[in-house]
Amino acid sequence: MKNIIPIYLKKDNTAWSDPVSYTKHKKKLQRRKTYYCCKFCRTKITLSKYRIKVLGKFKHICANPHGILFEVGCFSNASNCIPVEKPTKEFTWFPGYAWQILVCANCLNHLGWLYTSSKSHFFGLILGNLTQEEEK
Repeated sequence: MKNIIPIYLKKDNTAWSDPVSYTKHKKKLQRRKTYYCCKFCRTKITLSKYRIKVLGKFKHICANPHGILFEVGCFSNASNCIPVEKPTKEFTWFPGYAWQILVCANCLNHLGWLYTSSKSHFFGLILGNLTQEEEK
């Protein structure tokens, strides 16, 4: 039986010249940064590498006291967000954490919440108010 050599195709359907050049290309793609940006003004907010699990998962479906549902992603770091009002533990979705509303520093649209406890903090960002963009 002959050895089977896999063929990897580029976007234009031409083959890579050899496995080494394909591997180098794949590693370059993996090093690209994926940003989460404000969907309203495209300001960079956080990176995909800052995704974290809180209560065992990254994504949470949460309802506020008015019954409005939010799909919230948890991140360890974010920038270009401004917390508004004082922290409160009322109606918190994450026990032990106080929350503050976060708005985009550029356009002031609601992006999510900053959650803080005596030991840690994280950002609960509304995934529907963000877009993902790759570094070019």
